[in-house]
Amino acid sequence: MGKTYFIAGGTRGIGLALVKELSEQSEGNLVFTSARNPDQASELSEWTESHKNVQVVSLDVTDAASVKASATRVRTLAPGGIDVLVVNAGVGSSSALLQTSDSEYHRVFDTNTLGPIRVIEAFLPLLREGETRHIAVISSIAGSIQICFPEVTPAYAISKLAVNFYVRNLSTTLKNEGFSVLAIHPGVVGTDLFFDTVNAMGPEIAKAIQEKYPPITPKASASQIIENILAKQGPTFTDRFVSYDGSEIPW
Repeated sequence: MGKTYFIAGGTRGIGLALVKELSEQSEGNLVFTSARNPDQASELSEWTESHKNVQVVSLDVTDAASVKASATRVRTLAPGGIDVLVVNAGVGSSSALLQTSDSEYHRVFDTNTLGPIRVIEAFLPLLREGETRHIAVISSIAGSIQICFPEVTPAYAISKLAVNFYVRNLSTTLKNEGFSVLAIHPGVVGTDLFFDTVNAMGPEIAKAIQEKYPPITPKASASQIIENILAKQGPTFTDRFVSYDGSEIPW
């Protein structure tokens, strides 16, 4: 029996790879995903033409009204609710510590921290109507306060740290309802976001980062996230920060 998924942010990179993997995993899976401008999401549109178990809704995680409207739309298409919510939308930053403006912090936090919060709280009623009640936020090891990677820019790292804190609190709040709430490090993934961010730091830094942390493909990340994490979620597998390979990361 398949599950009903909602992948927030499925136009490219990890999100698109998750959509492809989950929709091909089983014809019984119903996969909803989102795009700010569905008409411009060419690769996703091509995929939906050949995979009728994928449906796309318009959603901008920085716009509360847009998020609520997308949840309303999904409710009409999935009256039985959704089983798994994966929040993937995110932006990067290349500004160094002591050189990051207020506006840059606001921009990054609006998407990486407030974005997942808006999506989760709008879709929570649909999750309560579903069978499994699983929530996963695509975070980053950059948000681990114990590891504290020096190469990571502050706005990005702090935004991920903040959303991790939300995940921990949410898992406690929803524990008695049988929810599983996780933060996921997808690996160092060769997405547009990754390359745009490191290249903006300059060629020498970009080269050094890629040599130290060779990026994996979005497909490799998505397939391992599904196998090692999403397939194992349950009421006792919650309140954790997990890498794509299944290993736990310190908060």
